[in-house]
Amino acid sequence: LTVHMRVTRIGTKNFGLAYILTDANDDSRVFAGGSSIQVCYGYRRRWSIPVPDNLRHALAAYHRETAVHDS
Repeated sequence: LTVHMRVTRIGTKNFGLAYILTDANDDSRVFAGGSSIQVCYGYRRRWSIPVPDNLRHALAAYHRETAVHDS
């Protein structure tokens, strides 16, 4: 089993991820797919917070990297 993940969007307070699960020996054999929205949350104040800069930069770099591999 191989899990492929990509960043679909980076918002102000959240970011989106998409997932595809494939056969480890044959990527064309897809078992499942899905997506999620991750919300950055400040537990101390109990509300959503802006995506921290270090996370935003890491997500953007991963998004660029996976976009190159998808081409």
